[in-house]
Amino acid sequence: MFTGIIKEIGEIKSIKKTSQGIELSVQAKIVNSNIDIGDSIAVNGVCLSVTKRDRYLVFDVVKNTVNGTNLKRLRARSKVNLENALKMGDDISGHMVSGHVDGERKLISNKKTPSGWSIDVEIIDSDRDYIVPKGS
Repeated sequence: MFTGIIKEIGEIKSIKKTSQGIELSVQAKIVNSNIDIGDSIAVNGVCLSVTKRDRYLVFDVVKNTVNGTNLKRLRARSKVNLENALKMGDDISGHMVSGHVDGERKLISNKKTPSGWSIDVEIIDSDRDYIVPKGS
């Protein structure tokens, strides 16, 4: 689980194609400071597990995850939003989110209003069962 509050902006150092998908290497200072192999990190909102850790955090990302998320557009030197997974006892300053992404939708508009932002997102028919009239 995550809060949705970005802890750090990381940088993609390399993307290597593998038989299963890609190996993604991310430079991070704060997020990398207390991470173990197997820990979950949200990378641009996508929950990934650390498979190696040295100078960079390394993730093995399967094709289904690459194809269904914004990760397919990353290149070396791309900036990414990073967040550590919640641990028992952590303060929650955002919202509980899972980081499990099932697809992408097109952003129709993004407008600043006097009370915040108005964002319109295109949906497909199968999304309708999961949309609530009001959320936080």
